[in-house]
This record gives sequence, structure tokens and C-alpha cells, in this order.
Amino acid sequence: MMQRNNYFNTLNIGKCLVLLLSVLSFKIVYSQPIFYSDVNPDSSIVVSFDPPVNYDLDLNADGFSDYRFSVSAFANSFGAQSNASVTALDSNLLVGELNSGNWPFELNFNDTISSNSSFIQDWGIFRKNYGSFNGYWSNYGTPAYLGIKFYGDSQWYYGWIKLNVEVAISHCKITIYEYAYSTLPITAGAVSSLSVFNETNPSPIIEIFPNPSNGLIYIQSNKSNLGNRYSIYDHVGKSISSGFLTNEKTAIDLNLNPGVYLLKIGAYCKKIQLN
Repeated sequence: MMQRNNYFNTLNIGKCLVLLLSVLSFKIVYSQPIFYSDVNPDSSIVVSFDPPVNYDLDLNADGFSDYRFSVSAFANSFGAQSNASVTALDSNLLVGELNSGNWPFELNFNDTISSNSSFIQDWGIFRKNYGSFNGYWSNYGTPAYLGIKFYGDSQWYYGWIKLNVEVAISHCKITIYEYAYSTLPITAGAVSSLSVFNETNPSPIIEIFPNPSNGLIYIQSNKSNLGNRYSIYDHVGKSISSGFLTNEKTAIDLNLNPGVYLLKIGAYCKKIQLN
């Protein structure tokens, strides 16, 4: 487990996968496009009577943070106080309720996140200690799910973030394990199949050739895409190569085993077959 105590961290992970009707491990798998990321190693923010610590999460790797996790612990005339919270940046939302404050729900595996969910804006407190402990999240419990709804790539997504919350009198910790999101309603813990990729968002201004390839491929695009990042993922969703489009025709030499890989540029995804 990796601990980060600096004031501001940005997690920028995006993986483009599509589901099959199958079962993988103990996770539910759906026949709908789901974008899944395993935070490996798990990322934690910890504070013990230090300045507050924030951790920003960019779910869809568009360069803009979607959620900010915060921990704080301090002492004043009322004694020691501490809390663990999350802020939904921009117009993003959290599954929870307003009840003398903003309280995100602690979702269980297979709970549904959809338009029928109860959403709150701006921020929410997982758990706090202001003389007594309050909040819907179990303290030092097993990891649970935060339901979310966020805007990116010109559309709304439903999703979940798996995390654990610890709040003591003088100590706070949030650990983030994994997350997933989809344009359709999703259940907590649902992930994508790791055996087959589907193409999404076909683009008339991006061409990949030759495909199939023996390893050397070219990305042909117009000037509007120059400077954009490309990422290549293997069949288990691991990022194995990335870079930037520096020319209208960018060459990538993939020294990889034969198989199916996924090339992602923004919201555009394309399967690549290596022989």
C-alpha cells in the first residue's frame, strides 16, 4: 500500500473496456460498456494532527479532476476533532442525502446507482468526530462503495469508487482501491470483462494502420489531435504504452506478444490485432 501525505495528489487513470455476459472472480459483469480501473497499488491519504490532506481523482483521464478526497485532524477549545470527506468537483454528484449536512451513503456490493438514486452536490462527510462520531460509513470496517454521477466527454456517467474510511480522535485515513463507470445505470462492484475489447466512439479523423500488424502501427489524424495522449492496454486492462501525437502521422513500434490490444485516444477506442 502506498501512502501519500503531500497536500495535493492527482490520480489520472483511464481504461476503456467493454463487458461480456460472464462472471469474473467475485465481481458482477454486464453486457454494457463499463470503464474500469484498478488502483494498483492502493492509494491512501493519512493525517494525524497535520494540515488537511487532499487527493484528487481524475476518473476518465481528461485532465480535469472529478472528485477530491480529504482528511483532517485538529484540536481546538472543544478538543480533538477529525473528519474524512469527499468533494464532487464542478457539477458532479454523490449518492447520499441531506440530513443536517451532506452524508454520502455507504453502498454495498450490487447496490444500484441510477437516475433513481438520491444525489447530493458539492461535498459530503463520510465520517467525523466532533465530540462524537457521526456519518454513514463504518469506521475501520471492510471496504465499501461510494456511488457517483459525473460529467465528462460531453456526457453523464454513473459509477462507483471502492474505498475504506478510518476516523479516530486524532487520525484519519482514506484508501482508494478501484473504480468503474458507465453511461448506463451500474451496480456497485460491476466491472468489465477482461477477455474482449469493443471499439467505441469511431472517429472519421483518426485512422490506425496497418491493422492487423506485426508490431509497427501508424496513427493518422489531423492537426486538431496534435498533442493528445494515446494509451495502449493489454487484455487485462493494464496500460503498457503511452505517448503523445506529435505529427499527423505518428509511428508506434509495439514489441509485444501476439494478441488483441486496445488503443485509446480521449473517448476514441480502437482494437489492434498483433500477429
